[in-house]
Amino acid sequence: MTTIDLESFIGPHELSGAYFDATSCPEYQGSDAMVECQVLRFTLDGTHYEAVECPEDEYRSSLRHISETDVVPCNSFEAVKVIGEMRIKTEHGEDCVLVLKNPVSGKPVIEIGTADVDDYYPGFVAYFHPENLKP
Repeated sequence: MTTIDLESFIGPHELSGAYFDATSCPEYQGSDAMVECQVLRFTLDGTHYEAVECPEDEYRSSLRHISETDVVPCNSFEAVKVIGEMRIKTEHGEDCVLVLKNPVSGKPVIEIGTADVDDYYPGFVAYFHPENLKP
């Protein structure tokens, strides 16, 4: 599996699918213990991806990785244009979040990454805002 950097999604794209799922993941790097992880699967420019959570403990989580997958999102739709941007700073701290925005309204359609990366309680970000698909 090749991990993809969030920054590689900056710029214009076409989004044609998104849905949430769960999968089993190693509890932490090198662990044999498996835990359930949240997954946001999405299709961008005809390629299927999955953003997988790293559920560090009951209070903290982060983005484990984004990678290509053969799994087709069960929620597919006609392709819509989106613009990928990075959200780095917020009023609450430092984020590392990819935001795929509607280019007309500027509203977020998908958000993926880790919020408050410099905080004691970082959080996995995986949001799909289908109401923002239309301008």
